[in-house]
Amino acid sequence: MSDQKVSFDSQIVNLNKYHKATKEAEIKKLKDGQREATKVSDLDTYDKNQEEIDKLEKEEPVKTVETESQPPEISAWITKNPWFNDANDERGGVAEGVWKSCLNKNPTWTNSQVLAHVDSRIESLYPTTPTNPRRSQSNLSENNTSTTRRSNKGLTMNDLTAEERDNWNSFGSELFKTEAEFLKAVSATRGK
Repeated sequence: MSDQKVSFDSQIVNLNKYHKATKEAEIKKLKDGQREATKVSDLDTYDKNQEEIDKLEKEEPVKTVETESQPPEISAWITKNPWFNDANDERGGVAEGVWKSCLNKNPTWTNSQVLAHVDSRIESLYPTTPTNPRRSQSNLSENNTSTTRRSNKGLTMNDLTAEERDNWNSFGSELFKTEAEFLKAVSATRGK
């Protein structure tokens, strides 16, 4: 998709360089002819060369014009996905790779079919709505008890991690009057 556009733009740039160089060479040749014409007092040749120089200087190089070189569904897809032309966004390169791979494997597919495949592949690799990986996990442990955390009020000594239990054994019983105070402190460190 964009390889064609880059190639087209590159050809236009090269054409402009070539056109500019040949125009400058032609103008130089005409000015040299004018110098010779003034040496021999040939005003007709001088005027003729000046007309040619004026005509060449008025010419404009080929401009890079956005033409509808792409089918409308591709242009619409690119408009819908502005990240495609963003050099800092890897999705553009991935989409282009998926596009090429899909066309190689399915040469009879239409642009719309290929774009639908690209969309689904990009969505699977870069989901627009983040998913919580824990949602798909069961909330039951191996012994079929719920593993969901209780609220801060329900935190018990059984809910402590091994490190937190070691902390209770090392200094918790000395610093805190009750287990409940220690559990509140643990809960606060967890951000709950």
